[in-house]
Amino acid sequence: MAKKINQSVVMALLTGFGLLMASSCKPSDDQILKTVTVVATAVAPKVFVHVQNGVVTLNGMIPDSLTKSDLDTAIRKMNGIVALHDYTTIPPLSDSVIAHDKDMIYSIDSGLKANNITGISVSVYNKVVTLNGSTTATAFKIIQQVVDTVHPRKVLNGLNVK
Repeated sequence: MAKKINQSVVMALLTGFGLLMASSCKPSDDQILKTVTVVATAVAPKVFVHVQNGVVTLNGMIPDSLTKSDLDTAIRKMNGIVALHDYTTIPPLSDSVIAHDKDMIYSIDSGLKANNITGISVSVYNKVVTLNGSTTATAFKIIQQVVDTVHPRKVLNGLNVK
């Protein structure tokens, strides 16, 4: 599902960039509105877009934090965007997703402990693993292997490798 959403984001962005690039140097609010609406609704059909003087405002529901982040980044890079106010919300995670996230943390922590790796903090939100701390290059390879065993959607690596 994540790959499908990410592919949708890419296709929508290409369409959006093409529409804005085809316009004059500074697109009108109407052009920005059309482009951002195409891009936003391709990945989140329940998003509403408003544009005034190049300031884009988003409201509504967005499927997850990764889609929200990718969409915000893409919109900010579009020609003519002065500012972005993102008031979209993400639906709360179901109990089964929360339980799965906890299982992922337990599995990663157990794998790190079994390999005598300490000083690493692990968090998981909606199958996205975030790693923080300091480690050696040798331990980093082991950490990658341990994290790969839980099949995360994405890994946000905040590790300082010495």
